Amino acid sequence: MKKLLKISFSFCLTLTSTSFVLSCKQKRKSEQTNFSNVFKDFEMNVNDEKTFDLQAPRPTRKTVMSVDSSDIQVVTAHFVLDNKVTDQTVASDETGDGKFQIHVKGIKKGQVVLQVVYGSKWSSINIKVNSTNVQSK
Repeated sequence: MKKLLKISFSFCLTLTSTSFVLSCKQKRKSEQTNFSNVFKDFEMNVNDEKTFDLQAPRPTRKTVMSVDSSDIQVVTAHFVLDNKVTDQTVASDETGDGKFQIHVKGIKKGQVVLQVVYGSKWSSINIKVNSTNVQSK
């Protein structure tokens, strides 16, 4: 009887640890979202700058957020913190209100994809940078 209990216990222990490992391997699903009605594809000129006021749906405190330009030689993007443009491309929502600002600047002629991520939520837009003698839209 003791031997049967030992076998049952070791089987249950193996099964439990296997299910734990399998559940840890599952990734959280990311969700495409719209952070603002004005956060959409646009064109700008070289040296133009634009700031977006964004709002994450269902925000939570301490959520990590990031902004990424597909080519930083064409467009740079950074967070605005305390009303100042920073060099940061990664930040944390310390208040949990989901409100944040990003600042973009056209560096040279070209086209990029700009992606903003807030936790598991993300959104991306296309930005086309024209030479300086073209009117911005």
